Amino acid sequence: MVLVLVLRQPAAAALAVFAVGILATATELRRSRIELADAWRVLGLPSLAAAFVLTVALGTLARHWNGPAELIAHASGPETAALAAISTVLVNNLPAAALYSAHAVDHSRMLLLGLNVGPNLAVTGALSALLWFRAAREVGERPSLLAFSRRGVPLAVVAMAAAILVGAWT
Repeated sequence: MVLVLVLRQPAAAALAVFAVGILATATELRRSRIELADAWRVLGLPSLAAAFVLTVALGTLARHWNGPAELIAHASGPETAALAAISTVLVNNLPAAALYSAHAVDHSRMLLLGLNVGPNLAVTGALSALLWFRAAREVGERPSLLAFSRRGVPLAVVAMAAAILVGAWT
C-alpha cells in the first residue's frame, strides 16, 4: 500500500507491488514453507489472466467508443453509482473501472462509490471475492454464492444509499 501511495505513476506502482509479491513468494519458497506447485495453484493464474484481458479489452473499447462515457454523462449521481455497481457484478470492478475511466465523468465520487461498494452485491463483483471463494474451497469449506449475495445485497444497498445521502449534503 505504501508503494502505491508513494509512487506517482500507476505503472511504476504496479510493477513495484508485483516485485514485492515475487520477492515474498521467493522468500517463502527458499525457506521451504511452500512448494512451487502450491504457490502456482494459489496464484490463480487463469482468474488473474481473465481479469487482465477483460480489463485491457474494456479499457481499449472505452477509448475508441463513447457509449459508456455517454451513458454516464447523462446519468445523475445516484444513477452513476447504480450503473457502476451493476457493472461490477457483470464484469468485475477492475474491468468496470477501466470501462468508465477512459473519459472524465461528472459524478466521479458516485462512480467510485458504485465501483467500490457494488462488488458486495455478488461474488463476481471483485477479484478478491472470487479468490477468497477459491481459497475457501481449497481448504474444504463450502461457501455459498446465495449466502454471499443474501448478505451482500442489503448491506451494499444500504451503504450506497447512506453514502448518496451524505454526498447530497456535502
